[in-house]
Amino acid sequence: MVDELSYISRLRHPNLVLFLGAVTTSSPQMILTEFLSQGSLEDHVARQKVHNRNAGAKHPWLPTARIVHRWCVDLAKALSFLHSCVPPVTHRDLHPSKCLLQDDLHLKVSDFGMSKTLQLDDVEGKPIIRSSALHCWQAPELLRGDGIFDHTVDLYSMGMIYWFIVHGEKPFSKLPQNTVSHAVCELRQRPSLEGIEDRYGAETVLVMGRLWEHQPELRMRAEEVVDEMEACQRRLAPARCDSHGSGPTISGGRTPTSPESGSHTKQCAVQ
Repeated sequence: MVDELSYISRLRHPNLVLFLGAVTTSSPQMILTEFLSQGSLEDHVARQKVHNRNAGAKHPWLPTARIVHRWCVDLAKALSFLHSCVPPVTHRDLHPSKCLLQDDLHLKVSDFGMSKTLQLDDVEGKPIIRSSALHCWQAPELLRGDGIFDHTVDLYSMGMIYWFIVHGEKPFSKLPQNTVSHAVCELRQRPSLEGIEDRYGAETVLVMGRLWEHQPELRMRAEEVVDEMEACQRRLAPARCDSHGSGPTISGGRTPTSPESGSHTKQCAVQ
């Protein structure tokens, strides 16, 4: 625990929640991080849907293309950074409640309590027991529970989070929770991509399909995702990004001001 905290505490990136300290001598143990005022992505989407409904809107709330692509890029940059560390850092427990939002709605990845640093010649991790409520975010190799996986489990989870972002609901929400694992692992079911291209571009559909490939080695790398989604941003701006969607946009259409924000393949800033 102490060794892992020491390593994680030295990671610095604009799209990672900043680790400030930890208390390891008490029970329960506690981790202190920076505070992000807008809460989690999951809570933000829920609030927007309630506000939209209370306002008597005729159509369900959906985020604008601009904010969708911004969240997708932010998340991919965070994973690209973690996966490029030496040794690589795998989150293993990625879902919308672990994605936190700043005032300007930029996204940061939080909670590395389940993270694991993987040696390059060792792709075996310890099995993780999860509530069936989280199965919709997990890669098949994690759901099987045989303990054999690598950083590509995060890529699968990122694809499912992207689907959540564009639909505002959990993947496989119409299936009983205890059947999701069978549907994903044995039947190889994935959420429908219908209707996404018209609102958010063909690149978004391509990326999602590549991220949740059944075979881990076929999944699109995080740095490739950044390139694809940034290309989609440039192609769709400003016409579609400003006119489509009913959700929030980034304040003033600004991009991150951090000098690191344009770099998504740097190795870890371990100091």
